[in-house]
Amino acid sequence: MNKKKKGVTLLEVGVSLFIITLTLSIGSVSYRYYKDYETLVIEKEFLNHMYSFINYSRKTCISEEKPGEIINDKEIKSITFRMIDKNGKEIVQSLEIPDKIIFLKEASLKINSKGELNSTSIEWKGIETNNIYKITISVGINTMRVYINGKQEEW
Repeated sequence: MNKKKKGVTLLEVGVSLFIITLTLSIGSVSYRYYKDYETLVIEKEFLNHMYSFINYSRKTCISEEKPGEIINDKEIKSITFRMIDKNGKEIVQSLEIPDKIIFLKEASLKINSKGELNSTSIEWKGIETNNIYKITISVGINTMRVYINGKQEEW
């Protein structure tokens, strides 16, 4: 009589555990990389929106030939541009600040009717990555420079 053995060998169990462990470790590293990448994308996207928002505000002041102001309101987590147009109507535009962004100081940029700003920079930090983002504005000139952790970036 030939009895068939039921069950698995130690080698089969070991190989199965190795495959499961390898799969989980690759998935874990990939997920961690994905979360870091997602945070970096949010920060760079906000940098791009902020850059465009400043340009929009400047162009609006030039076209309306009126001064305006960009204000950082920490309580409602937004950047707001305000001005009174030629007809006396208030123009208000807002840019929402993502939860992963914190401004390092209160930001208030006054813009004259020629689109020139009174302030030279605006700074914020990514909470999770600790990257410091800074847009410097040459006062009286239409030049803005972007710095990430002190290194100038092409923008």
